[in-house]
Amino acid sequence: MGSIRVDQNVYQAITQASKDQTITADEAQQIRQEMEASGEIEAPEQQILAHMASGTDFTVAHRAQSTPISPNQLSFPQSSADLDGESISSRGSGVNLGEKHGTYATEKEAVQAARAQWGLLDDPDLAVVQNEQGNYDVYEVEIPTRFREDGVDFASYGALRATDFNAPGDQGQQLVAMVSDDNDVRYLGRESSPHDYGTVPYPDPITPVSASDEVRLEKVNELRANADKVLARLHQMEADLGEQKDHRGVFSAMYRVITERGIEEMDKFIESGDLRAAEFEGALLTNFANRYFDAYDAYASGDMDNVPEVWRSAFDSGRNAEADGYSKAAITEVVTLSMTAHIINDLPQTLQDIGYPEAADRDTKLMEVYDSFNGALMEEKGAIMDAVATNFGNTDMHMLDKMAGTLLSPTLLPGTVSASMLS
Repeated sequence: MGSIRVDQNVYQAITQASKDQTITADEAQQIRQEMEASGEIEAPEQQILAHMASGTDFTVAHRAQSTPISPNQLSFPQSSADLDGESISSRGSGVNLGEKHGTYATEKEAVQAARAQWGLLDDPDLAVVQNEQGNYDVYEVEIPTRFREDGVDFASYGALRATDFNAPGDQGQQLVAMVSDDNDVRYLGRESSPHDYGTVPYPDPITPVSASDEVRLEKVNELRANADKVLARLHQMEADLGEQKDHRGVFSAMYRVITERGIEEMDKFIESGDLRAAEFEGALLTNFANRYFDAYDAYASGDMDNVPEVWRSAFDSGRNAEADGYSKAAITEVVTLSMTAHIINDLPQTLQDIGYPEAADRDTKLMEVYDSFNGALMEEKGAIMDAVATNFGNTDMHMLDKMAGTLLSPTLLPGTVSASMLS
């Protein structure tokens, strides 16, 4: 049968669950919750649940990615009963609004007020709701007793993430954020962007080792032109977001410095006539940046189904940092979460997409190129932090050094990543 196409979060939940050759009941429930995040389980998702329940094979796809799921490779839950876990909304409660704790002119003020009540009101779960007048009300969330007895609450960001929230029933109201009893925030509404920055084409996979210099030069010239488009967008984002002290400018400032160094390295390869290295550098740079741009654009437009969860967490953290006034700890958290999202989530997909696992020179030439850029990148640490500090403040360098040591360790970089890890 053909591929069953789903959004990115559902695709990632299924492929992640299948990596250890089994899909447990808990993992099946997580898949279902991702399906419910849009408000309903759509027809393609219902097909997947049916295949999982019956143990028949299927192929799940998102954009250019696809993964076959086969009962010959996996141990499925043996009955549909294993898939019947319920989120709060699927049990019919939705978000029940209780006592109102104030009305505020902006979302930022309302979220600040909700978070400020932590420790003062027996730590209730709170909802921020935009009313029909355009102001923002803060309500306690009432969870029916039968759910409390089951241990249902929103004690952390993870619990907020796993729950499908329904909008309030009153006409003109829109649920825009939930604040957990642990003072975490899950934003549900869009955060518009200063501009539509346009798109940069995703590159085709890198050419085979046997490709002629003529073919490779044509590819390199195309990649070099698109690298300039990536950098131009980052410059514009850094200027716009930095001027407005918009939290999303933290990562765009960092990434502008990283991209400039990547282009510099690409140009060195071109000047030396090393077109294979230049091609790999350019394909990696462009595809990798596009995954960040896609997450940014989806979050800005409110298309949360297509914001990878790790990016949504990073952006949510940034909104809190902005509301709180950019403390050193908050900026460091935003940097850490953003880098984690980009390296842990985006990098493997980029390497797969540009054909790294299948390249005949993966473990020789391409590894050398990547390791070379990795060393160059570490030289830019000061410039990266200076770019962030210009508009947002200083970060905790000691913590970031430790984070970089983990994220850039050999086990996580393509220098030693095997094709099987990326498939």
